[in-house]
Amino acid sequence: TKNYVDTTAQGLDAKASVVYATAAALPAYTYNNGTSGVGATITASANGALTIDGSAVTAGQRVLVKNETSTNAPYNGIYVVTNAGSAGAAYVLTRSTDFDVNTEMASAFVFVEAGSTNADTGWVCTTNAPITVGTTNISFSQFSGAGAYSAGTGLTLTGTTFSVNAS
Repeated sequence: TKNYVDTTAQGLDAKASVVYATAAALPAYTYNNGTSGVGATITASANGALTIDGSAVTAGQRVLVKNETSTNAPYNGIYVVTNAGSAGAAYVLTRSTDFDVNTEMASAFVFVEAGSTNADTGWVCTTNAPITVGTTNISFSQFSGAGAYSAGTGLTLTGTTFSVNAS
């Protein structure tokens, strides 16, 4: 398709969209790297429902974890909600099958569908190869965002053009 050609020409590896993307670090958890990333999981340290970007997640949803820092930065990536968590169970996220080996990570691009902060935005993995899953810090930067701009006092916004009210 044209989209495939465009993203390939730009060096991006388009992934299926995610429902939510983190706006802050996840609550305390343990990470299990699976087999070099395949089957890797994030499991909450305590019971409770997981909320990402102001919304409760549900089992089966794809989510982008992008705000982990320091020693948890290697765990950023695309995950599938295995268990959303509840009063009697910890949340569990499993690395998605299109983002669980090193060759699928560099230049990965994903759109976010919903959320209070990240809805209708696009994110690209800016970590260069080689990547060792579970060891190399994974970073994402915002690549696009519908409605990311609004006109302030004395300005008008039409499409992508800002105009100044000179009077």
